[in-house]
Amino acid sequence: MKTNQLIASLEPTLAEVEAFRKKQLRLKQIEYGFYAMGTILFLLIPICLGMFGAVLAGVLAVGFVALLIARLLVVGTPIKDYQEKYRNKVLKELVQKLSPATKFVSNSYKYQASIQDSGLLGTSVFSEKGGALLNGKTKNGYPFQLMEASLMTPVVNGTGSSTPSKGMICVIEGAHYLGEHTIIKSKKGWTESSMSILTKAGREEKFTLYSTKHKSAFFNEKYVIYTKKRNEVETLLTKEALQKLDALIQAKNVPMNIVLKENKLFLLLSGVNYFEANMNQSLFGKNVVTKIHDKIAASLALVEDLSALIGGEAGRMKIVTKEAIKPLDNAADSAYDHFIGDEV
Repeated sequence: MKTNQLIASLEPTLAEVEAFRKKQLRLKQIEYGFYAMGTILFLLIPICLGMFGAVLAGVLAVGFVALLIARLLVVGTPIKDYQEKYRNKVLKELVQKLSPATKFVSNSYKYQASIQDSGLLGTSVFSEKGGALLNGKTKNGYPFQLMEASLMTPVVNGTGSSTPSKGMICVIEGAHYLGEHTIIKSKKGWTESSMSILTKAGREEKFTLYSTKHKSAFFNEKYVIYTKKRNEVETLLTKEALQKLDALIQAKNVPMNIVLKENKLFLLLSGVNYFEANMNQSLFGKNVVTKIHDKIAASLALVEDLSALIGGEAGRMKIVTKEAIKPLDNAADSAYDHFIGDEV
């Protein structure tokens, strides 16, 4: 089905959700009125307590609480309600038309613990609140989940921020071994020769820098790779695979981290949420639905490209046989570390 035909088929749903959006906007305006009255009452309470005593201040306090209850009963949660309506109607129907085998669901994370222990999120924590996700299988039969993620930076010793940041996470469960554990991310500033992550259970896992300069100097200038076993990565990440990875990252034009662990590929797109609704934007605005369609279609295409990349197809990642990897790895080889220092 062509894009314009697909969008035309969504018009009845779009009309229903657009009417609901306008209703929620009116409720939001009423909410601002409640906030204004509540602010006035809140400021009057200490004034009345000092000038007229506790009785009048108590009356105002009761009025303030009653106002909060009235706001909740009359207004509800307009932004949250519209978000749910938008997802359950517009996105769900759009996904069904784009990929009938893929399901749009909520709060059904299968890989939450695996994501947190993969090192994909750096110091951020995967929010327990849950959210919307796509659940399906790629064309080569690999199960995947593409999900929105609220990422929290934990407060440590009174520092840090608990403000959530947006992101999209994809997990693809392949049929081939992708090495013990490898982390790929954009290069920023100074590159350390090693790194470590802390799992949810409190266990520290250590990684060593791997250089790709001998395969792709261009890739080595832009990205950094940390791995538990360099010889596995040497086999797995062919020159063709590095070129394909770079092309996919550049096409999305957003910060991207990738983790390869056992038979799973983990992907983080930072700062974006393609499932998020904008209550201030009409669904019948110029190219609004087309842009929504394009983002979802491009995300599904990215999942397929990554699935093909880890599928051992010609010109992609080379299949690693776990039993063939020698127990002795070169991660502690000081000569290689010296070579890495020259490479990066």
